[in-house]
Amino acid sequence: MPSLRHQAASAVRWTGLSAGAAILLQCAQLALLARWLAPGDFGLMAIVTVVAGFALAFGDLGFSSAIIHHQDSSPDDLFRLYGLNLAMGACICSALVALSSTIAGWYGNPRLIGLIRLASISFLIAPIGQQYQALLQRELRFRELAKIEIAANVTGATAGVLTAWLGSGVYALVWASLSSATVRASLLYSFGRDLRPARSSGRPGNLSKYIRFGLFVVGERLINFTGWQLDKLIISAFLGPILLGYYSVSYQLVTRPFQIINPILTRVAFPVFAKVQTDDGRLRCGYLELTGASAIILMPLYAGMISAAEPFILVLLGPNWTSAVPLLQVLAILGIFYGLGNPIGSLLLAKGRSDICFGINILMLFLYAIAVITGLSHGLIGIAWCLVGATAFVLFPLGFWIRWSLVRMSPPEYIQAFLPALSSSLVMGVLVLFVKSQIGGPPAFQLTILVIIGAASYVGLLTVLDRSRLERLWQAVLSRRG
Repeated sequence: MPSLRHQAASAVRWTGLSAGAAILLQCAQLALLARWLAPGDFGLMAIVTVVAGFALAFGDLGFSSAIIHHQDSSPDDLFRLYGLNLAMGACICSALVALSSTIAGWYGNPRLIGLIRLASISFLIAPIGQQYQALLQRELRFRELAKIEIAANVTGATAGVLTAWLGSGVYALVWASLSSATVRASLLYSFGRDLRPARSSGRPGNLSKYIRFGLFVVGERLINFTGWQLDKLIISAFLGPILLGYYSVSYQLVTRPFQIINPILTRVAFPVFAKVQTDDGRLRCGYLELTGASAIILMPLYAGMISAAEPFILVLLGPNWTSAVPLLQVLAILGIFYGLGNPIGSLLLAKGRSDICFGINILMLFLYAIAVITGLSHGLIGIAWCLVGATAFVLFPLGFWIRWSLVRMSPPEYIQAFLPALSSSLVMGVLVLFVKSQIGGPPAFQLTILVIIGAASYVGLLTVLDRSRLERLWQAVLSRRG
């Protein structure tokens, strides 16, 4: 039987393949849609995403995380939890349809009615595969999950581009999401049904441990999502859908690498950490390795985004989006902090401390509310800078205390895990800025030169500063075993 270390390495490899495909597809989709749709269309979709996201926090009642944490789920427990997931999805869909007119009225935009009602269908589809995804994760079957995600992303991107080309406007974004959800749920059911019994034995069961764990997860998700979307809620209410469109697309560009690349590691980390949840030493070492690997991948991307923002925007989105350049540069700093802070969630859940996750996100909601309101008078740039400050406080002073309390991780050893990547990225960014000031030509030519120089300088510097971790990460990617 493969060792846990080998299983984790294989999981990272397959999740990485899935994430790489997702990045390419979503960038291509965004590049095309940004030329066919107006910023206001992206603003409307951002509102729909916020509304659906609040509902999604309740989607599986936190049972997926509970199933991964509790390694001893009985067939009867799984059967009953699956039924609850299906029922909850139907309730959420009905609620969104009923409230769509009210929500559209609050935003003063009747176009939202049809968008919300169409998007609500996803809550009938997603529960079909949610439990299967949790079981596949728990068993570290990331080969299957990678294939599923690639197929879902290909379908979603194709549907979005095709419907936009046919003239469906903002509805293309909804059709992309629905198509992806349908393929994902269907394949999760197909690949994972051998892990769940087809029927219950009929014996009475006790779901209290799942409900207790899941309620904290739901609360944490709800508060976390509110904090993440509070900026968009306020921008949509006070600055309108067009500015929200600029902000939403810039935010997508910044968070997309973090949201796709970090799960390569954290999606694997939670079930792996859960299997060694009583061994603080192994958890600490695993967390530091996770942080270092995440920093190696994400920090140069964000440093490059800051230093080459103008040609990057021109090539990817076109000249109509140049107003987003300074905003993208500030939000990229936020992306660095998000990437560094994300692994702590896997550690908390593996230790069974979903209550701490809940508390952290209540605090973040409070801090983000203050930050967004404070920055509002200075426009989108002011909001972005205030969010950077609030996130830095949560990541460092508070994060230091939490990591020490859980696994006795000291601040110096945590900082040392990402310091080589940070130093290499800063030097790379300065070099790219200098080269950019010296070259001309079309934006695509500039971006190509800057990417080549940036990548070469970063790898060279990191090889000197953190060769061992870079080699471990490279070996994990190239290994053919598993």
